[in-house]
Amino acid sequence: MILMRRIGIVVIAMALLVVSLAWLSPVMLPHGLRLAGVGDVHFSSIDVGLRRTRIEGLAIGEPPTQHVTVVEAEYSLGGLVKGRFDHLRIDGLDAQLIYRDGAFSLGGEDPTEHGLNEPSPDGESGAAFPILTETLLIENSKLDIQTDHGALRLPFTGEVVRRDEDVRFDLDIPRAVFDSADWGPIEATSQLAGHLVADGSIQPEQITATGHIDISSARLALGEIAEPMAARASIEFQFEGGELILTGPIEAEGANARATGEIEADVTVDRDWRLGSIQAADIAVDVTAPLQHAVSVTQAQLELSASGVLDNLAGQIDVEVEGLTARLGDVEIQGVNGQRTFDFTVRQRQLDVVARLPGKKFSIDGISVVDRGEVVLATGWFTVVWPEHQDPWLRYALDDGLIDVDLALVVDPTRIDVGKHRIWGRIEDLHVTLSGDRDGSFEGTMRLRKGRTDLPSTNLALIGIESDIAFSDQGLALGDPIPLTIRALRPLGEPRLFKPLRLDLRLRPTVDQWDVGGTLKLANPATAALDINATYARSTSQAKIMLRLPPLAFSEGQLQPSDISPLLDGVLSDVVGEIALEGQIVWMGDTLESDLSLLISELGFAIGPARLSRINSVIRFDRLNPLSTPPAQLLSVGLLDVGLPLTNGLVSMQLRPDGQLAVDQLTWQLADGTIRAAPFTFGSDVKDLTMVLQAEQLDLEALLRLTPLDEVKGEGRIDGTLPLTIGGTAAIEGGELAASGPGVIRYAPSSVPGVLQAGGESVTLMLQALENFQYDALNLTLNGKTDGETNIGLHLKGANPQLYDGYPVEFNLNLDGNLANLIQTNLDNYQIPDRIRERLQGFER
Repeated sequence: MILMRRIGIVVIAMALLVVSLAWLSPVMLPHGLRLAGVGDVHFSSIDVGLRRTRIEGLAIGEPPTQHVTVVEAEYSLGGLVKGRFDHLRIDGLDAQLIYRDGAFSLGGEDPTEHGLNEPSPDGESGAAFPILTETLLIENSKLDIQTDHGALRLPFTGEVVRRDEDVRFDLDIPRAVFDSADWGPIEATSQLAGHLVADGSIQPEQITATGHIDISSARLALGEIAEPMAARASIEFQFEGGELILTGPIEAEGANARATGEIEADVTVDRDWRLGSIQAADIAVDVTAPLQHAVSVTQAQLELSASGVLDNLAGQIDVEVEGLTARLGDVEIQGVNGQRTFDFTVRQRQLDVVARLPGKKFSIDGISVVDRGEVVLATGWFTVVWPEHQDPWLRYALDDGLIDVDLALVVDPTRIDVGKHRIWGRIEDLHVTLSGDRDGSFEGTMRLRKGRTDLPSTNLALIGIESDIAFSDQGLALGDPIPLTIRALRPLGEPRLFKPLRLDLRLRPTVDQWDVGGTLKLANPATAALDINATYARSTSQAKIMLRLPPLAFSEGQLQPSDISPLLDGVLSDVVGEIALEGQIVWMGDTLESDLSLLISELGFAIGPARLSRINSVIRFDRLNPLSTPPAQLLSVGLLDVGLPLTNGLVSMQLRPDGQLAVDQLTWQLADGTIRAAPFTFGSDVKDLTMVLQAEQLDLEALLRLTPLDEVKGEGRIDGTLPLTIGGTAAIEGGELAASGPGVIRYAPSSVPGVLQAGGESVTLMLQALENFQYDALNLTLNGKTDGETNIGLHLKGANPQLYDGYPVEFNLNLDGNLANLIQTNLDNYQIPDRIRERLQGFER
């Protein structure tokens, strides 16, 4: 518009100067034009007549930024005096314009001085552009427009016809090219026609136009979003009363990508020719494409509606995605599907996006992480939900490209496969904040609350997962600790192996590895914590975990094992002593190795009918899942009291991966002799434990000292078998003991024990014989509960030299009573075996 006005002024000024000053030479014309305010004007030739003027090689500006090959004007003298032509033809117009800050300028001129948005003569807003001719014909012309986003080359031809105050125009743009570093070369063809009012200004409400625009790009570059594609659009437009209506299909296609859509938009233009309100009733896009970084989409739909002006715009976006997959480095995302509605506003050059309608979700079929060609982590399906929120989750500054994200999400149950292990998880509160710019630099934080993970392969649930993570475009901040809390780590299903534990960790990423430190302890009550120190080497994908549990003390009325494991509730009681743990776990891929040592110090407890005291050991575990030990783990027991006082016990055992406990050595001391069990195996599902105890060389004198018969003495050695069954009670069935050779029993009580007082003459005779009974055979039989009623049968064969001249005597005696009341327990001589003592001393407490 400003360009046409300048050309018209040039022609009018030249014609008037030539007609009225015939003596003025062409050398003086430029000076006269400058006096008229036209500026620097150059031309190669001019032919001026009374009704026609022709100028060739016209150039305006210094240096010239507007060129015209030929300008021909036809006029009457009266019209010329009024500043009007009958007919104006412009051929070969070539001009350079700059568009910046919403205004045009010619070449390098200041748009505030000579811009499009000059006020009209009457002071109203609008572009001052009086129509200077009845007909205007523009041929073979071109505009080069420079913008902040690229250059637009606009060839055009057109015709303007004026009838009184009505002006009709037709414009044809055969091939416009917009060359942008961001979007690549874009081509367009268009035709438009319309009407405007020739009152000296061009105001939007005074223009009516319709037309068609065909847009195409052979290689539309979309930067980081997608690979370059060929793009096409066919847009019909209608402009009337300052309102522009756009409709038509859009399409983009690449080697393996395709996007199609339909646009229908309503845009208004204010009196200063700035874009006003936008009402995008429907902008829908369907995408089927492998995008940048090997991203492909089966289908995507985007629907946009908005209203307002550019600086005060509001609307909503409906997004629907189907079958999106992506490969980002070693991470592959499969099957993203979902639908979401977002509200947005644009105010003061700032875009805010608010999520609403929380019922709509995005689901993801899976995420895989590949390391050196092998899948090391794979998730199953899960869904992501934006909770409804009134505050923006996305804020973007349109002027400088600064972005802020404040995003709250809910991640519904998801399945994750790590090697052969399967995990289920849910996050009820995931808060992500992010700040960045258009250059790709960003930093942010991720706050995780109310997370839960279930590990079915290990029957564990991690509840109340919390963490705060800082990150940037460079990745995690190296050296900065990342807190991780699991408020309750508990077993899944029944029976529960242990009560909930609390895990507090600090993870510190470095260049080559992750360093981890923290504690694991009972959530309630507070007890000694298990110290954890771990490293994860990225180069080898190996995790090494060091564990240390300071001595944990049990005492009656205080901490008991049932406070740790509900399985022990009602099983172990009156527990005293200490336990401690130290060692390491190594995890690489599907391999989990452990080397843990459990210290047991002076442990004692009651289990069913048995009481165990002064248990000492250091047990090594070489596997955690399933739990197992190497062979020959030694354990010493000061006393196993099952009615029989078995002392100084030594156990050699192995916990096998199948859950079976294999005992290959079990020895006790009883009456200065040895009680030995044959090797046996049992599992957790065994209700009754049966073993055959072998009695070897029990000393008769020491055996008799275990009874309440204080005045009895004896000489000899006893052997035999004691079949022992331990379940709800302990019982001996078919126990047989016998002297290995001749011996002596001497029993001369000052008074007859109550258990013998009802025996009559036979008991009196037996007591006389026992005063110095030299036996040839001694046999005992035992049947019954060791802590209850027991039948003891005594068979003696021999003689007392002082009774009936040593006449041989043989008699049987059956005693029914409580074996536990007949036997006295003494631990005074208990000693920890040297091999176990060395292990206890080597354990770091």
